[in-house]
Amino acid sequence: MAIKNLSNAITALRAQVRARHGADKHALSIATQAVKEQAPFTQMIQQALIGNKDGKTLSNVTAQWVNQQHKPKN
Repeated sequence: MAIKNLSNAITALRAQVRARHGADKHALSIATQAVKEQAPFTQMIQQALIGNKDGKTLSNVTAQWVNQQHKPKN
Protein backbone atom coordinates (compact mmCIF):
# COMPACT_ATOMS: atom_id res chain seq x y z
CA MET A 1 0.00 0.00 0.00
CA ALA A 2 1.37 3.39 -1.01
CA ILE A 3 1.51 6.34 1.35
CA LYS A 4 -1.68 8.38 1.18
CA ASN A 5 -1.06 11.78 -0.40
CA LEU A 6 -2.27 13.88 -3.30
CA SER A 7 0.53 12.86 -5.66
CA ASN A 8 -0.13 9.15 -5.18
CA ALA A 9 -3.88 9.75 -5.50
CA ILE A 10 -3.36 11.55 -8.83
CA THR A 11 -1.23 8.64 -10.03
CA ALA A 12 -3.89 6.13 -8.94
CA LEU A 13 -6.67 8.02 -10.72
CA ARG A 14 -4.61 8.25 -13.91
CA ALA A 15 -3.88 4.50 -13.77
CA GLN A 16 -7.58 3.80 -13.33
CA VAL A 17 -8.43 5.84 -16.44
CA ARG A 18 -5.72 4.08 -18.48
CA ALA A 19 -7.01 0.67 -17.35
CA ARG A 20 -10.59 1.63 -18.16
CA HIS A 21 -9.63 2.81 -21.65
CA GLY A 22 -7.48 -0.27 -22.18
CA ALA A 23 -10.43 -2.55 -21.38
CA ASP A 24 -8.25 -4.67 -19.08
CA LYS A 25 -10.56 -5.89 -16.32
CA HIS A 26 -7.76 -7.15 -14.09
CA ALA A 27 -5.80 -3.90 -14.35
CA LEU A 28 -9.00 -1.94 -13.74
CA SER A 29 -9.77 -3.85 -10.55
CA ILE A 30 -6.22 -3.28 -9.26
CA ALA A 31 -6.36 0.42 -10.17
CA THR A 32 -9.80 0.83 -8.58
CA GLN A 33 -8.48 -0.68 -5.36
CA ALA A 34 -5.53 1.74 -5.44
CA VAL A 35 -7.94 4.66 -5.86
CA LYS A 36 -9.98 3.46 -2.86
CA GLU A 37 -6.81 3.18 -0.77
CA GLN A 38 -5.96 6.82 -1.52
CA ALA A 39 -9.25 8.18 -0.14
CA PRO A 40 -9.94 10.98 0.90
CA PHE A 41 -7.31 12.47 -1.42
CA THR A 42 -8.99 11.08 -4.53
CA GLN A 43 -12.22 12.83 -3.55
CA MET A 44 -10.33 16.11 -3.06
CA ILE A 45 -8.94 15.83 -6.59
CA GLN A 46 -12.31 15.00 -8.10
CA GLN A 47 -13.98 17.91 -6.29
CA ALA A 48 -11.28 20.32 -7.45
CA LEU A 49 -11.65 19.19 -11.06
CA ILE A 50 -15.44 19.53 -11.12
CA GLY A 51 -16.28 22.95 -12.45
CA ASN A 52 -12.71 24.26 -12.46
CA LYS A 53 -12.18 27.34 -14.60
CA ASP A 54 -8.46 26.79 -15.17
CA GLY A 55 -8.91 24.17 -17.88
CA LYS A 56 -7.31 21.51 -15.70
CA THR A 57 -7.89 17.85 -16.44
CA LEU A 58 -6.61 14.73 -14.74
CA SER A 59 -3.71 14.64 -17.20
CA ASN A 60 -2.34 18.04 -16.15
CA VAL A 61 -3.50 18.49 -12.55
CA THR A 62 -0.90 18.86 -9.79
CA ALA A 63 -1.03 18.41 -6.03
CA GLN A 64 -0.23 22.10 -5.58
CA TRP A 65 -3.18 23.14 -7.75
CA VAL A 66 -5.56 20.84 -5.83
CA ASN A 67 -4.41 22.36 -2.54
CA GLN A 68 -5.00 25.87 -3.90
CA GLN A 69 -8.56 24.95 -4.89
CA HIS A 70 -9.33 23.79 -1.35
CA LYS A 71 -7.97 26.89 0.42
CA PRO A 72 -10.63 29.16 1.90
CA LYS A 73 -11.32 32.07 -0.41
CA ASN A 74 -11.42 35.54 1.13
